[in-house]
Amino acid sequence: MGYLEFKNAFKNKFGIELDDKFERIYNMIQNSKAPKFKPYHIESIHGYDGKAMAEPKYDGSNVPITNGGIFSHSMKQLDRGLAILLAKVYMDNPDLIETLLTMDVVTELYGQLNTPAGFHKSPNDPLIAIVVLEVFDDKAKTWLPPKDKYALLEKMKLPYAKGVEVTYEEAEKLALAPETFEGVIVKALSDTIQCEKDNISYNLCMGKIKKP
Repeated sequence: MGYLEFKNAFKNKFGIELDDKFERIYNMIQNSKAPKFKPYHIESIHGYDGKAMAEPKYDGSNVPITNGGIFSHSMKQLDRGLAILLAKVYMDNPDLIETLLTMDVVTELYGQLNTPAGFHKSPNDPLIAIVVLEVFDDKAKTWLPPKDKYALLEKMKLPYAKGVEVTYEEAEKLALAPETFEGVIVKALSDTIQCEKDNISYNLCMGKIKKP
């Protein structure tokens, strides 16, 4: 699909013209280089010792941005539907997207227009929005630890999944709260939490507790 066809698809969906400044980002999506980090999938976690951070589990699509590219969760080219939604976020807040393109991050594209399990169907939810889940430290080749990540994203004034320090029992209760949407993502603050091999992505040990 060429950019003109993409613009027409965007207009058909939202009824407005897409800013031609997005063409550079569209071309980036089409010509994304090999990603710096591998895709990861978070498995369920059942019990742990020690403290961890629990972050709300947004119900959308995982969109990594790295190495001059924008990818799907599988680290393949972002599909047209998600690219159109990303273009809407750009139209609403171009500076946000431009900043994210200078980083190595994993984001979630979510809202009323992209909520597979239906957790963002409320009129109070954004039509479509983006939030940062992880920040990759390219020098260390690791993810930033939760508290370092929060400090950086607060300083940069970027939207992110805000965590709270919890025990496992507290995380189970928090997963049921409306403000955690689909549940919680639990991220270890120490090596006392034992992760299955598949739950470890670089240095980040994590699991999920979903609503029933």
